[in-house]
Amino acid sequence: YVAARVPIATEEALGERALAWLDNNEWFRPTQLSPDLQGRIRQGFDELHGGLPMDTHYRLEFRDAPAIGPNAFALPGGTIVITDAMVKVAESPEEVLAVLAHEIGHVERRHTMRHMLQDSAVAVSVAAITSDAASLSVAVAGVPVVLARTRYSREFESEADDYAFRLLKQHGLSPAAFATLMERPAAKNGGAREA
Repeated sequence: YVAARVPIATEEALGERALAWLDNNEWFRPTQLSPDLQGRIRQGFDELHGGLPMDTHYRLEFRDAPAIGPNAFALPGGTIVITDAMVKVAESPEEVLAVLAHEIGHVERRHTMRHMLQDSAVAVSVAAITSDAASLSVAVAGVPVVLARTRYSREFESEADDYAFRLLKQHGLSPAAFATLMERPAAKNGGAREA
């Protein structure tokens, strides 16, 4: 209820703050992917989110993150980060787009904001009592740390999977690409699901 009432500008500001924190605290380094490869992935990404409710708010960021490994995640406000390792694990452009479709599902369902609010009784209380986005912003000033440790619930992951499968089918891409890609990092990491 509260997440749906947080203005997108507030969410975008939180996402920008989180990305800056992750960059400044050396969780991320600049991407090592070629500009050509980045451009091809961006083009497919733009086609995937074209016409969606959050369309104009999407931003794709590439980062080298050896400590994180193959991963992608959505920040508040529509920014999606994909690591170089995730792109390298993928064996086809469809696999990269499949994981991005999954993250688009998180954005469209506002899972990051919902997760933050569920984990922050203070934020929920302040927002519910004051209906003030500025108070919410102050209450979740620690968002970068929360996001760095975020693990979505099974419900959120299932919703993002379902959303991604429908989105991929709409664009003539196989949903099987997502499952195939997820099996590769999971096998290398003792079964832990990435993304």
